Amino acid sequence: MFWPVLLTLLVADCTTKELAETYLAPEATHHQVAGNVVRLTLAHNPGAAIGLSLGARSRLGLSVAAAVALLVPPDMR
Repeated sequence: MFWPVLLTLLVADCTTKELAETYLAPEATHHQVAGNVVRLTLAHNPGAAIGLSLGARSRLGLSVAAAVALLVPPDMR
């Protein structure tokens, strides 16, 4: 059950990102979906996770943090 769900989520994520790039360009332009109630705007996240930035080494720093978190035994979390 894990792999089909993972694959479905990956395909959905890549597809929606591609659609956003195609139909919501240019960046920072509002596209009304339901009047002023629902608007979509293309925006890019220049940081790593949720806008968090560790400078030029963000990817490396967060990868190391994730690896450490995976190595910590469950009883120490």
